[in-house]
Amino acid sequence: GVRSVTNGFETMAPDETTVAEIFSENGYRMGLFGKWHLGENFPSLPNAQGFGEFVGFRTGHFDDYFDPTLERNGRPYPTKGYITDVLADEAMRFMDQSRRTRRPFFCYLPFTAPHTPLGVEERFFRKFLEKGIPESTARAYGMVENLDANVGRLLAFLEKKNLSRNTLVLFLSDNGPIWRGTESRFNAGLRDKKFTVFEGGIRTQCFWRWPGRLPEGETVKTVAAHVDVLPTLLDFCGLKPKSDADGRSLRPLLEGRSPADWRTEYFYEYFKEPPYAPPTVLALRTTTHKLVVYPGHEEWTQVFDLKSDPYETRNLAGDAELRAKLQAAFDRQAQAVGFTWPAGWGPKGESPPAPASPKKK
Repeated sequence: GVRSVTNGFETMAPDETTVAEIFSENGYRMGLFGKWHLGENFPSLPNAQGFGEFVGFRTGHFDDYFDPTLERNGRPYPTKGYITDVLADEAMRFMDQSRRTRRPFFCYLPFTAPHTPLGVEERFFRKFLEKGIPESTARAYGMVENLDANVGRLLAFLEKKNLSRNTLVLFLSDNGPIWRGTESRFNAGLRDKKFTVFEGGIRTQCFWRWPGRLPEGETVKTVAAHVDVLPTLLDFCGLKPKSDADGRSLRPLLEGRSPADWRTEYFYEYFKEPPYAPPTVLALRTTTHKLVVYPGHEEWTQVFDLKSDPYETRNLAGDAELRAKLQAAFDRQAQAVGFTWPAGWGPKGESPPAPASPKKK
């Protein structure tokens, strides 16, 4: 039921089955440390959705990063220190308690960094300022520096407690960077930014680590998405998924034994602002291609071959056969989710939105 990130549209349906409910029913201790952002009222709260231990905040972002008063299982929880450090400390405390009681655990650690307000100690961002980087971007990079240090602490903790070879670690993010005006953040040359359906807005890192179980230093290029995380975790842990669960287990890919035709389905996405408005841009993503459409503006349609052109610089919409194939798949998916094209939707005579892409570095 989640459709956006504000105005109540971020509230999850309370009858939805969560990863926390599935794992807790199978004997796992469930801990969440950081950002919830799936509802601010019961029953759409962490402790009502399968998490036994919750330290963090319910909203999409938090305003006080230093000595924050967080929430712990429904009660105010004053803390000391920088919020990213605090959340990492809480996660390690939870995992150590699980280790000492010999309980399997699932630790979900959604940091608030890097997110506005860009509060972080100067020692983390001073070196970026000295390179001439604008302060807000330097602060964002400084928050990543601190985040990186805390990930290192977490991995060192697992090693010290002899948990590494029995713990699967997953590190991922939700979207590309945001920037305003001429101020840009590093985006590996990918086109555009957050709030777009181009690769710079939707493509993010996804690292899986399990010493002794997964090959090291391997890159999987097959496209995957957030819906694949739950079935993958269930597969690795030998748990049974719901019969109607979305996504597909990535285990064959991660273990290096995937067939060539592993994924043939499409990913469908859209962006709209505000949440209750019709979509302003939609996209269909395959392993190799992307179709971008603007309702009411057929002449703006774009097609990209992501295998040869990952930076989306060459529009192949003039290839009638390729465009028709992708458009047919898009229409099938749109029909499946009940999306229709209202007549005369969108004004004519405008120019297509210009890509806001940083220089390739």
